[in-house]
Amino acid sequence: MLKTLQGRYVNFYPSGIISSEGNYVDNKKDGSWYLYDDTSHAITEYQYHLDTLLAAINLDSLALEKKKVTEDTIGEHEAEYKGGEKSFSKFISQNLKIPERTQSLEAGGTVRVRFIVNKEGKVTNIRIWKSVEFAFDEEALRVVSLSKGWTPAIQRGRKVNAYREQPITISFK
Repeated sequence: MLKTLQGRYVNFYPSGIISSEGNYVDNKKDGSWYLYDDTSHAITEYQYHLDTLLAAINLDSLALEKKKVTEDTIGEHEAEYKGGEKSFSKFISQNLKIPERTQSLEAGGTVRVRFIVNKEGKVTNIRIWKSVEFAFDEEALRVVSLSKGWTPAIQRGRKVNAYREQPITISFK
């Protein structure tokens, strides 16, 4: 039976790192699609409207342009969990429940969760950046979504949305 593709689509390299992602509307690519290299670095953005390619943007060249601009960064800081990195690691270890499926498969490794800390200090847009095993991936998403009390990033004296990436490792050895 054929299926209609609808919603978010993610493809992974054999290593578990995301290779591409985008959105389908009635089997047609729509919105921004991203292509990643094997280190999970976004290299190209394709913009579609119902399967019609509108633009292809080389993100590496944009990054080079941004590096050319030198700014005063005094007073700027990244988003931070209350109590800092050690406190966030403790929060994860206290709330993480290893799924039975992951235990039975002994599927160890490091899942990488990427998310945004918005201007209000809330966690949004939580995604798996590097997969280990789907049950463990889901648990990692659940735990990160529970985190509260973030201090938003500051850029040029203003609160801004900021990406964060959190590795969560499980080992059975």
